[in-house]
Amino acid sequence: MKYHRFLLPLFCVLLTSCAAPNAKRCVESFDRSSLRVTISKGACFGQCPIYTGVVLGDGTVEYYGERFVEREGAYTGKISPEDLCAIVTEIETRKLMIVDTSYVEEVPDAPMTKITIAMRGRSTAVLWNLTTPELFRALQSLMVKATHENPALVKSE
Repeated sequence: MKYHRFLLPLFCVLLTSCAAPNAKRCVESFDRSSLRVTISKGACFGQCPIYTGVVLGDGTVEYYGERFVEREGAYTGKISPEDLCAIVTEIETRKLMIVDTSYVEEVPDAPMTKITIAMRGRSTAVLWNLTTPELFRALQSLMVKATHENPALVKSE
């Protein structure tokens, strides 16, 4: 029983030590210069956040907050190789590059969300206004975390 308190910390150390090399391999496995993932959130009749966030293949983040956001204006920063790998993995495992469609419903006040993915010389975009399509929920969450909610972004000059 007393060994259990030593096994959990050892397991955590082993797990985290393997994550960094895997992320490095993940982001080295494709032409990073071609990657550009953009999320844009549009207006509604109320106070919906309006912003655009971009993640580039080298981990650079560009953010522009327009209205009803904590940070208005242009901001830049970086995300970790692990976060970049999570975005790339989500795109590849769900085969999001072959999806190019719209999930727009006839609701005038619903803010539009658009995700555009450019990778390996190809580009695709998806647009929706009410519920995030199941296929894009994880990618949207990763992109919001990397851009809109990223505390490491700094004001551009």
